[in-house]
Amino acid sequence: MTEPRSDGTSGKERDGYEIVATVLLGLAAVLAAFSSYQSALWGGVQDTEFNNSVTTANLSFNAERQADSLIAIDEAFFLELVIQWVNSPTETVDEFFGADIGGFILGNMTVEGQRVSESWFREAFDDDSDAEVAAYPFGGDYFNIAYEDSAAIHELSALQYEAARTANENGDNFELAVTFITMVFFFAGISIVLSYDKLRIWLLSVAGIIFAGSFIYVITLNWTF
Repeated sequence: MTEPRSDGTSGKERDGYEIVATVLLGLAAVLAAFSSYQSALWGGVQDTEFNNSVTTANLSFNAERQADSLIAIDEAFFLELVIQWVNSPTETVDEFFGADIGGFILGNMTVEGQRVSESWFREAFDDDSDAEVAAYPFGGDYFNIAYEDSAAIHELSALQYEAARTANENGDNFELAVTFITMVFFFAGISIVLSYDKLRIWLLSVAGIIFAGSFIYVITLNWTF
């Protein structure tokens, strides 16, 4: 028969407290390991997405510079078209672009540059056209098309950066969970070495509440594998 202690608690009850504490410590260790694993995985995702974002941003910059060069070429060829037209004012627009020099200059422009330039010439010099002539053919639509590729790449870079930021937040959330779980180790561990059972019960209760809250918090987070 187990002899009661001075506070009325038997040795079996003390063993029960230690079993509860041990189970809590074991479960907390598993949860802490899982949370640390998730934090490390999210850290890897963050690094990957951030590197991808930087690489894509460089591609966007290069695409934008390429678009700038093509725009400059279109503008230069358009100016040459105007000069050639002034030197041959008697030609119709169709004859001008059908001639060697006009067709050659137009053919060296981008597809969109050819379209807006030819359209501008027809509006400006075709007697049958009643359209209002713009002072400059390269308007907003032209630039939108010219920078379309670089804008799309830039948007992808922004999405990758946002993914990196989200991964960082997810990793921080799991780190916070580990911090909470560490408190379970503290309270449950102390309860094992104490002899005052009421205090042990209180410590185990606090450890259990913290573990339950930490577990619920972890299962609501975003996991990755």
